[in-house]
Amino acid sequence: MAPTRCAICNRTDANSEYGIVTEQTSFECKRCGKFLIDAAATSSPQNSPDVKLIPYLSSYIRRNQRDESEPPPRITGENWKDLALAEKEVAVPQKLEMLLHFLAQRTDVPGEVVQAVYASYDLPESIST
Repeated sequence: MAPTRCAICNRTDANSEYGIVTEQTSFECKRCGKFLIDAAATSSPQNSPDVKLIPYLSSYIRRNQRDESEPPPRITGENWKDLALAEKEVAVPQKLEMLLHFLAQRTDVPGEVVQAVYASYDLPESIST
């Protein structure tokens, strides 16, 4: 993977690799996580009038990280806006439940202190905003 700018959040410390056969770029971003994006969709979110939805797309990707045996979320020019809008509609009680689940994953026993939570990297943006 080569250092590059994330196609979603625009961070400069992401890594990417283009698949010639699949015509998709695989990204690893400290904020968004791992995802695939179609070649045609690479500039769609950044050049859209709906650019304010990008944090929600980043949150969707981060929240839908799978284990290494499954492929990462796939973003296309057709689905990115729907995914972001769905993430935007997550209600506050659901966000609280996601936050508690996130913290529970970081601990072994109830009451254990979570050493560091960096909202800009660790939490899906829909929880931290």
